[in-house]
Amino acid sequence: MKKIFWIAAAVAGLIAAASCQKETPAVSLPEGEEAVAVLAVSVPESIATKAYSDGKTATDLYYAVYDANNAERRLLLHNDEPLKFENGALTMTVELKLVKNYPYDIVFWAQSPDAPYTFDPQAQTVTVDSYSTAANDENRDAFYQLVEGYKVVSTPTKVDLYRPFAQINFGAKDYSEVTDLGLRMLSQVEISGLPNVLNVLDRTATGSTNAAFYSTPVPAASGEKLEINGDNQTYSYVSMNYVLAPQTKGMLPSVTGIFTYNNAEIVIPVENVPYQRNYRTNIIGEFFTGPAHFVVEIIPIYDVDSPYIENWPQN
Repeated sequence: MKKIFWIAAAVAGLIAAASCQKETPAVSLPEGEEAVAVLAVSVPESIATKAYSDGKTATDLYYAVYDANNAERRLLLHNDEPLKFENGALTMTVELKLVKNYPYDIVFWAQSPDAPYTFDPQAQTVTVDSYSTAANDENRDAFYQLVEGYKVVSTPTKVDLYRPFAQINFGAKDYSEVTDLGLRMLSQVEISGLPNVLNVLDRTATGSTNAAFYSTPVPAASGEKLEINGDNQTYSYVSMNYVLAPQTKGMLPSVTGIFTYNNAEIVIPVENVPYQRNYRTNIIGEFFTGPAHFVVEIIPIYDVDSPYIENWPQN
């Protein structure tokens, strides 16, 4: 029996940098005295691993301002051209001219210029345009935040963006046995039952579609080792993919990793995989050599003292 560990790790994420913006008024602002609202958008650097998830691919920042006094939360302002995080910066100051003493709901969305997502301020959604793109693609990383009931204040308001995704990873204890032979490994992943639409005002993820991330070389993170408490083993990342996820723990019907080297495929099918927004799910084991045991658990990676959320039964 194969030895596979699942670990979901809390991944707090966010993004930011300084630039000027081009506003598009959707409708007239409410009547009243206007003032400049200053929002400092930033992402904690501690959310990254050494090899990936540093937030620096999401260089384009979009915002949308909605009327919080309106039942339908009508769109008031948004930017057509993205603000740019320059030179790897993770903090940006955004200035918006808003009416004093009036509540607004403000959405921020940051992504790579090459990301397969569409932010639609009028529809109040972000849509995943495609799950049929390259595996192990850091350009799929993106960040989001909703600031509800905001009123203009005299000091900058800090806004932390977070990933609306889960990160689905495979980690192999025996990856070095392959590379020590001078073999080059490719990985691809197929996932069923994924949501593909994020409502940016109620934070829900809806839809059901399948992903087929096509084959690419294993990510640079393969050189980074993951250690599991009490296991006394280390594992190399051989696959990494971002998928839209629910706010609370959900279940993916199936996740299949396909690894190719020496003109042959190793297929790792896993059923009923837990995942959650802003968490990592790690599917870990000995995939490329002999037999192994099987355990499933979820652990927040940034709080090693947290109790297990749940132990999943063995197959």
